[in-house]
Amino acid sequence: EYNNVRASVSGQDFTGYKPIVYFKFAEGKVYREGTEETAARSIDAVTNFLRKNPEARVLLEGHTCYIQRRLPNFELGLERAQFVESLLAAADRVFVLSFGEEKPAADNSSEKTRRLNRRVEFKILNENEVPEDVYSQEYKELKK
Repeated sequence: EYNNVRASVSGQDFTGYKPIVYFKFAEGKVYREGTEETAARSIDAVTNFLRKNPEARVLLEGHTCYIQRRLPNFELGLERAQFVESLLAAADRVFVLSFGEEKPAADNSSEKTRRLNRRVEFKILNENEVPEDVYSQEYKELKK
């Protein structure tokens, strides 16, 4: 039951469900085929969580596979996170961050595993946790 999503004791996870949205290759606004229902459930779960927890804040982390160059991957990760942010209620309590290809969920050795890296993950921020800038430190170094 996705209406019962709540913060865990550590404040870092959703209890009983891990919201995640997967994307097509090189797309920032198109879900990967076959994952539309999972994406809708994830967005509903996070929206319900935010409604039931008016003080809660959520971080959306945008990720990519390694196929493109690193700088465009950071920008694509941000586009994905911002797209998901636009679908959520309580946008003033939602923050976005791009990791590009920095934190893969799976190795990049095949198309099957690379698909798992094209995603947005949701994290609950602790009460005293300050959201990072929209780009990771590595992105900032590449831009110099």
